[in-house]
Amino acid sequence: MKVVFVFPDTSERAGKFYPGVASLSAYLKKAGHRVGLLHITQPVSRDEYLRALDKESPELVAFSSTTIMFPHVITFAKWTKEHMDVPTICGGVHAILSPEEVIQVVDIDMVCLGEGEEALTELCSKLESKAEITGIRNLWVKGGNGVLHKNPVAPLISNLDSLPFPDREIFDYGETFDMKVARRGIFMASRGCPYRCTYCSNHALKQAYGGKGQYVRFRSVDNVIGEIKEVVRDYPQIEYVGFHDDILPMRKSWFEEFCTKYREKIGLPFEMNCIPNLLNRRIVEMAKLAGCRRINFGIESGNDYIRRRIMNRPVTKEQILQVSSLCHTEGIQISTYNMIGLPFENVRRFLDTVKLNAQVRPANMQLSIFYPFPGTELYEICRKHDFLTKKATDSYFEDSILRLKTITASQIRFLHKRFNLLVRLYASSYKFPKIVSLVVDKSLDMVVLLACWPLLLPITRVLYGAMALAYRVAKGIRRRIQGAL
Repeated sequence: MKVVFVFPDTSERAGKFYPGVASLSAYLKKAGHRVGLLHITQPVSRDEYLRALDKESPELVAFSSTTIMFPHVITFAKWTKEHMDVPTICGGVHAILSPEEVIQVVDIDMVCLGEGEEALTELCSKLESKAEITGIRNLWVKGGNGVLHKNPVAPLISNLDSLPFPDREIFDYGETFDMKVARRGIFMASRGCPYRCTYCSNHALKQAYGGKGQYVRFRSVDNVIGEIKEVVRDYPQIEYVGFHDDILPMRKSWFEEFCTKYREKIGLPFEMNCIPNLLNRRIVEMAKLAGCRRINFGIESGNDYIRRRIMNRPVTKEQILQVSSLCHTEGIQISTYNMIGLPFENVRRFLDTVKLNAQVRPANMQLSIFYPFPGTELYEICRKHDFLTKKATDSYFEDSILRLKTITASQIRFLHKRFNLLVRLYASSYKFPKIVSLVVDKSLDMVVLLACWPLLLPITRVLYGAMALAYRVAKGIRRRIQGAL
């Protein structure tokens, strides 16, 4: 049977390899099915979409969607059903978090609520043999006479080594952003995260699975190393490895074995994600010896109240600074994840995020604008306090979809655009003696707070734009003078 995945991916970070879809494809191919992919990385017209779909000749169209991309899925499903008589199914994070919303879409016939490998393969086999499909676990299926068959969630896959390696060919892996621009190999050694951060989908996903098995699972080290060796052999242009696991050093004994074997059998630089309170000197030293060049972790908010009480992040400011110092000592770069536009955040509280990044001195910083995911605790807080609007966005980096009482959308956009500059300014102030540093810090606070005052913000934006233009002109003149000399 021919399955065609439709994966909308039109954000500014489009074009990357996604292990989830690749794992589904590998499992289907192992069972003898044929698979195609429409990886939609830029806006397409109806005719363009349908021409691409016709070229694949699908017998089942499977949409995979995040929450932010789901409005596009609705459109693509409509175009699909208008053009051809083919069953449609939607899976992915949004389908698990909000199945009722997904199944109400007229042009979507089925929803996958759990891990999709076994359920999708069973569905394809039954469609191929024209058998009954309404009783497949993990699926909600629209039946005749408006009946909706809501099947129970199946147990989670306990042995991840039983899965085939993700199918990179379906993404034309050599042409992805990860290979052409970053020259990195992307891997996942585990599934799940044990923490209950209110903004993250992990706790909602864990609840949706209903206790059907252990949520956090790791592949064996040998299995992971085997995949990396195979991919590096097939794509020799890979210069480093990136692990997309939420927390790679979650299990200390596993990580120790991994570091030893990775150093011996792979030897390429790598980067990983971790939560600061799980990092200690021993883990940082092991990571460095194995070839770790960068550790990514979430500051999210530098304000203790927002981070600990609103986001339920079990991380203290002292832990973040201590871990940063350890990484700098070992020569490991730091990359931080941060958010703006969180419930109950204001400009002064956001400045705590700026200042903590200035103290951490990361090599790279990412600042996203908070987006509430259905099913999460922070989404419910937003709903309860009437922060939700009907605004939509394709990006986590352009605008807030919330109506907050403590910070305006204009302030969020202004501060988001100038985050890197503010971090550099505050970092510079910390180089002075303590008393002078304190005075400069408070002076910067006053300037930023005044600049973000709603009545002055339009004028501030004009002045900043003029200053930025003058800087670019001066820089261009300096280059011409240097060239003439």
